[in-house]
Amino acid sequence: MFGEYSVLLGSRALSIPFSQFTAMLSRPDCPSGSEAEKSNHQLKLFFGFLTKRADLFGETLDLAKFGIDVSAGLFFKSTIPVSYGLGSSGALCAAVFSRYGQPQISELLNHAGDLARLRNIFVEMESFFHGKSSGFDPLVIFMNTPLCLNREGNPAVATFSMAISRENYEIFLVDTGRPGHTGSLVPGFLTQFAPDGLPTPEGYKLSSLAGQCIDGLMSGDHTLLWEAVEALSVEQFEWLRPMIPEHMNSAWSEGISTGLFRLKLCGSGGGGYLLGFTRNSEETSRYFASRKMITIPVALPFNKA
Repeated sequence: MFGEYSVLLGSRALSIPFSQFTAMLSRPDCPSGSEAEKSNHQLKLFFGFLTKRADLFGETLDLAKFGIDVSAGLFFKSTIPVSYGLGSSGALCAAVFSRYGQPQISELLNHAGDLARLRNIFVEMESFFHGKSSGFDPLVIFMNTPLCLNREGNPAVATFSMAISRENYEIFLVDTGRPGHTGSLVPGFLTQFAPDGLPTPEGYKLSSLAGQCIDGLMSGDHTLLWEAVEALSVEQFEWLRPMIPEHMNSAWSEGISTGLFRLKLCGSGGGGYLLGFTRNSEETSRYFASRKMITIPVALPFNKA
């Protein structure tokens, strides 16, 4: 939800599981040219990546079993749109780890600091897809619980105040109608906002705004959340314009100028979904429907702190 880019600069981040889509590893017959065959080919490439780094993954994953299953036609059956910012690659990493993680790895879940250690595993696994990964998406999917990266950079279970609910605030996704391309956008972002390995002033501001958004959402502070989301939307529109599909510029700008809704990147951008926030869901729904844009409500998994 927040920190999709700035987490690479060391910012806080927040992500929640999204049950609208599902995914699982499966072993059917793979007729030539089928989606299953294409997925199996991708898994073969992923398996090759893992085996080349057997020094890192040999004790973490049962690579021998994974290789046998891939040769037998294993594929990833998923309804998650690829390159849409909803963690399709993270889901694949989580599925592979869930099935092929060595038994002793499960002990990580029973010790302090386990989330940080698991995240490090996913950082390395997901680097196959993005070149550089925070490891956060696969961790959230694997744990199936909302997580945040705290001020020390460690993952922790996220809790939300009941003060923010769909009665007075709605979060939604907007389909841009085309996929994004994380691998090509991440290097450009790092060059722009951390050319020497350290965040620029603009990078620090993006990180600060992400943290304010997280504080407002988790604490139930309506004013803080709306103001921080507005500021983040404005800054992303100014600094991250290449990540915003050109045909979405007018909607993004109108949301800011009218105050009806706010948009921000979801995932790497370049396409896929955008994340929206509104205090008038009916009027916002009419706005996007009139432009033949698909929106999907996002429900927060409220729990007690």
